[in-house]
Amino acid sequence: MDDGEGEYGISAAPNPFVPQFRNVSLDLVDGNQDSERLVFEIGKMALEVVPIEPVAGDNNSTSGNKATICYFNDTVLTATIWTRRRAEYPANLTTSVDNLGNGTHTSVDYDIWPYAVEVSQVVRVGASVPDCRDADGNPVGNFEVPQPSNECGCWYRNFDLDS
Repeated sequence: MDDGEGEYGISAAPNPFVPQFRNVSLDLVDGNQDSERLVFEIGKMALEVVPIEPVAGDNNSTSGNKATICYFNDTVLTATIWTRRRAEYPANLTTSVDNLGNGTHTSVDYDIWPYAVEVSQVVRVGASVPDCRDADGNPVGNFEVPQPSNECGCWYRNFDLDS
């Protein structure tokens, strides 16, 4: 949103499946050009993840991983939101979104953003990353992620997907 003075901010909509943040400043890059975009970074987040597979050592859960939450503390979320570069999807995509970023979708509250978006969530790996705990807050084991680059992450984008 533009506050009328050329400054922009962004907040996450309430959703249990995405990191929550409020009123984060956006920087405008290449204003009034074809490469115009808004960028922001949120540092040192405590990203919570419920594992898909049961976690060994979680003795309090009768249904596998339901009581386990893994914390990726100090996760850095970075995003770039283009305002003129169209989203691109592979021609063989089997969802309701077409290559122009148009189509039907199930949200009645939000329209699909038709432009390019790139988001990364990156964390330094090492001792206690991730930090997985049972429903009582007790550690359920050492799940340290060994990585040659000393970091792991998730990267999302809606363009250049065929490359």
